[in-house]
Amino acid sequence: MHAYVTHDRNSGGFVTFLGGVIDNARAAVGVQVDALRTEVDDRVSAAGSKLVAMMIPLGTLIVAALLCGLAIAASLVALGVPLWVALWSEAVVVTAIGVGTARRAAR
Repeated sequence: MHAYVTHDRNSGGFVTFLGGVIDNARAAVGVQVDALRTEVDDRVSAAGSKLVAMMIPLGTLIVAALLCGLAIAASLVALGVPLWVALWSEAVVVTAIGVGTARRAAR
């Protein structure tokens, strides 16, 4: 004698089981999304803090570079070079350095 067990997929047990699996999967995905969101927020916050910390030294460096350029131009004027030639030559040199640095950074 063989006993055959029939399963009705429309019965409440299967639907309850499937609903539980879906709920568990939804909860697991929610936990992973929350963890990922927290990690991204932490990284963005850290990057923002580093950027803010770099702004003051970067601003100071820009002012120092500007003053050095003016000092070099003033030295050229003191040697007899016309003011406009000294300033333009300084601008060309600084532009060339900036372009070279940007190209190197792009590699």
